[in-house]
This record gives sequence, structure tokens and C-alpha cells, in this order.
Amino acid sequence: MSDEPEITPDSDATDTYWQEPTRDSEYIAAAYNAIMAVQEVDMTLLGKQYEAMKVRVIKRCLRIVNHAINDLYDEMFVVNGEE
Repeated sequence: MSDEPEITPDSDATDTYWQEPTRDSEYIAAAYNAIMAVQEVDMTLLGKQYEAMKVRVIKRCLRIVNHAINDLYDEMFVVNGEE
């Protein structure tokens, strides 16, 4: 037997390293998944209309990622409106 206390799911121990995912990180993950999904599509089989759709999805996802990264940066580094 050791002298260390047993940690159970009901214990009061807090995990200081884990932070709940933010909404922005979820947006980034969704945009990444969308980009990966359309990257796998073979455009030679589908035609120009679908090529335009693929480009539109990628552009929108990049805008989502850009906006989410800006929000995360502001949350982490901007204090009292100062950069």
C-alpha cells in the first residue's frame, strides 16, 4: 500500500492543463474537416460546376479559420484593448 491518496472520478482534484474547447476551435476543426473532404473529390469526374463549388467551400473555410484564429489570438494576447 502506498501513502498516496487514491484519485477517483468524484474526487476534488482539478486538472489545470485541460481547457474546454472554445467555440472557435470547434469552427476551426469543422472548417478543416470540410477542406479535407473536398480535397479528396476527383474533379475530373464531376465537371466545372463542382470545381467552382470546391473552390467556394475552400474559400469560405479559410475565412472561418481566419476569423476564429483572430478571436483566439485576441482572447489569449490582447489585454484591455492593447496589443
